[in-house]
Amino acid sequence: MSVLAIAMAYFGAAVFVPTPHPGADPDAGPGKSDATYAAGQAVEIWQNGRWLPGRIQAVGNAKYFVFYDGFSVSWNEWVGPARLRRVTAAGSTPQ
Repeated sequence: MSVLAIAMAYFGAAVFVPTPHPGADPDAGPGKSDATYAAGQAVEIWQNGRWLPGRIQAVGNAKYFVFYDGFSVSWNEWVGPARLRRVTAAGSTPQ
């Protein structure tokens, strides 16, 4: 049984599986393309039309290696700043 099948059995149809759009720019998003972030910072990551919670793991060459909260480490990826936005103590703030 696949991990997805197990997750769907446990959580029901509410399971969201991020998948890239074919031919889409992997760094395109509604965030600010000139924003900067630091390793360890909590952020939201733009993935298929929705914001998902995560954290910056590393920074390099104007890209950010992110971990998605609640997802397997297999979803970790390098993204550009336009796919990120800051999170405040009171929740997310679009930036």
